Amino acid sequence: AIKEFAELGSGYRIAVRDLSIRGAGDILGAEQAGFIDTVGMDMYIQLLQEAIEEQKTGIETPPIETNKPLHLNAYVPSEFTTHHVDKIELYQQIDAVNSDAALQALYEKMKDIYGALPSSVELLLEKRRLELAIKHAYVEDVIDSKTAYEVIFHESLTKVDGIGLHLFSYATQLAPKDIGLVLRGNKIRMKIYKKKEQWLTFAQSMLQQVHLYVKNQD
Repeated sequence: AIKEFAELGSGYRIAVRDLSIRGAGDILGAEQAGFIDTVGMDMYIQLLQEAIEEQKTGIETPPIETNKPLHLNAYVPSEFTTHHVDKIELYQQIDAVNSDAALQALYEKMKDIYGALPSSVELLLEKRRLELAIKHAYVEDVIDSKTAYEVIFHESLTKVDGIGLHLFSYATQLAPKDIGLVLRGNKIRMKIYKKKEQWLTFAQSMLQQVHLYVKNQD
């Protein structure tokens, strides 16, 4: 770590690397090695703060919202940046984005700094775009497998006049053999088959159509 971060001002980077290797140890004990490498420094600090607040107030912290993992080969490769901390910061920046506009701005910033982005990094950004798209009131659940990506919409979506016909029409134009739509238990279920590399784009486009159609109806 010292050899890798030899330039001026690398003290913080070395300290973070030390934390990632050995762990933070016990806050109120003598142990110098902990479990920080299994959860990450940011999550460790957040858990610590929540535990302190629970002890002070007696009120439990609500569960943290988590994103369901996607079966995608999306990551920041080692050759993209040689600095371990830079990679962590990139993951954090992507995960912190909460809108398409902010994601596009981050994409342009990364291109400006690093040049052309590897396909695995491009995929990481597209993965975040899909995660933002499913954070919608009409999306009840998602089921991801190696062969298909299924979105289960809340039954309230079926009450939107003409939504089923609109989605079927759009799916027929977009990719009729790769998108399936069914109504089961008063819920629209949309399945995107992973036959082609564009399945991620298909899923995002269909979710965007739901958002735009409902917005126009309002």
